[in-house]
Amino acid sequence: MIKIAIIIGKDGLFRSCKAEGHALMAKKGQDIVCAAVSVLMRSCLMALDKEPGIQAEHYITDGELWLDISAVKDGAKEFLRGVGSMLIDGLQSVSQEYPDNCSLEIFEEN
Repeated sequence: MIKIAIIIGKDGLFRSCKAEGHALMAKKGQDIVCAAVSVLMRSCLMALDKEPGIQAEHYITDGELWLDISAVKDGAKEFLRGVGSMLIDGLQSVSQEYPDNCSLEIFEEN
């Protein structure tokens, strides 16, 4: 199962996302759940990397991907809000459609 944890800051902005594990729905390279999670997270990462007002760090290996927002300038907060919303909505959709293969937890920053 792919386990995903997202942290939302006190300001309501996306702060981090970690996905680990394998969906085990099909063979490697043919798993639509894994592909969906990978595409959503990699697209988010690519969008964040293009925004100069956001500093994002990431780590990708086989079976694990995390990204962390380390800094956001005021002018980039709405962009981050939109990208974070897209990511969360997409991952919620995958986890609802494939609950045996993908779980999603959303936490608020302390």
